Amino acid sequence: MLKGELKGEWQELADLDTEDVWLAYLRFGRRLFDVPDTPDADGLLVQYGTHSFDGSPIFTLDLTRQFEM
Repeated sequence: MLKGELKGEWQELADLDTEDVWLAYLRFGRRLFDVPDTPDADGLLVQYGTHSFDGSPIFTLDLTRQFEM
């Protein structure tokens, strides 16, 4: 995918709500990439939890796409 293909996808973080972020993640997950033909070569990962590294506990959510190279 070329950087130019994402040009229409850019939005300021302050302009996004939870649904916008989730829908953008799903759109990105539907894009096809040239990856090896092996299981789990292209995967969507969701991690979440409540952590207290420095101060008060805070809920975090990580939306990630992982590729095998």
